Amino acid sequence: VLKAEPALSGKNDRRFVAINACIVRVAQLDGASVVTVEGLQDQDQLSIVQTAMLSTHGTQCGYCTPGFVVAMTAMLENQAKPVNAQTVKNYLTGNLCRCTGYQQIIEAGLSAAQTQYIPLARRYLKPGMVAELRAARQVGFSLQDGPIQWTAPTSVRKVSECLAANPQARILAAGTDLGVQANKSGDQGRTHLISLRHIAELKRIELRQDRLRVGAQVSLSELRQACQRYAPEFARLLDVFASSQIKQVASIVGNVATGSPIGDTLPFLLVSEAQVITAGAGRQQRLALEQFYRGYRQNQLRAGQWIRAIEFGLPPPGSFLRLYKHAQRQDLDIATVSTALQIELDSGHRRIRKARLALGGVAAVCLRLPAAEQFLEELQELSGDWVDRLMNIVQEQIRPISDVRGSAAYRRVLVDRLLRRSCKEFLLEQREPSHA
Repeated sequence: VLKAEPALSGKNDRRFVAINACIVRVAQLDGASVVTVEGLQDQDQLSIVQTAMLSTHGTQCGYCTPGFVVAMTAMLENQAKPVNAQTVKNYLTGNLCRCTGYQQIIEAGLSAAQTQYIPLARRYLKPGMVAELRAARQVGFSLQDGPIQWTAPTSVRKVSECLAANPQARILAAGTDLGVQANKSGDQGRTHLISLRHIAELKRIELRQDRLRVGAQVSLSELRQACQRYAPEFARLLDVFASSQIKQVASIVGNVATGSPIGDTLPFLLVSEAQVITAGAGRQQRLALEQFYRGYRQNQLRAGQWIRAIEFGLPPPGSFLRLYKHAQRQDLDIATVSTALQIELDSGHRRIRKARLALGGVAAVCLRLPAAEQFLEELQELSGDWVDRLMNIVQEQIRPISDVRGSAAYRRVLVDRLLRRSCKEFLLEQREPSHA
């Protein structure tokens, strides 16, 4: 489906974005305008995307076609630059089809992009409706939906009060992980969900000197857009994090709260010396991310505490940062191993002043490797067998396990290959200025 929600701050953002309806609950769409594939047709006229799918013979079975049509409509809603084949592919990421292949569908997207597109807001978001949607999101709600009790407070203070009164309740920022669990199990049991979607301050991205603070309701798409300027290497990683439909909903705070040892964003956050900013339990608190986890999916949050924001340092000018993720396929897959390496040189560009190294998929939690970092910072010169010595230290610090994504031995090989690649690119990057 396509979703538009005018900003709580008063900004009139009337664009529609595509989301996966199968993992979003109706209560999460309070204050939003929703358009399904049936709503794309204007009276008795098919939309330009639907027409293009017919004319290029891109129409597939009834399961796949609606998703492709909605995804390409979102592309036209949000794409300001000229559309090429790669643009179409980017927006189709996450839509699967095994009927005939993708070429005709890509041609349909290119064809639709050459036609004058009329935004959906002209039909579905009249000025009075925009005000009505914004007003709905400033009120919040409380309701019972079968076994699920929903509460949507409108302030950080009210969230904490609600959680204190209902200590077994679950905080819901985006719910992409929870939605998948509900779909798989089918049995949701009795649950109290406290939704954060009506709290304006949790939608903010704030630049604070050399650090970025990201609220719990900031989507990964919004974060990626900001990081294209402030942390382009992290923005590149987010390109293969998930489909655009997932990133329009999912949040980095949710990734941290889930605490998976293969969470894609965690190695970057560790080398960026991220802090978890909590609310509840009577006060705000800051916890260093590397000290936040007690074990596999276990964290330091006390009863009544919840995560309101994540704050992390931006790569300093002239620093080196590489983020790599290895999975069984390039896009939209759970990582087997992920690596993050950040290096800052001294003023003479001869020695490493500061090094940060983190790994995912090699222990019960994502790891910072202080011994390896210390080794790099104590190097007198970047020559000789320093990479081999670094690899030996790294291998001593990790304890990978075997599972369906790879054996422990395989993970050790991946760590070695990805870090060697990062080190090689670091050395190449240092040599380039001398050739200028």
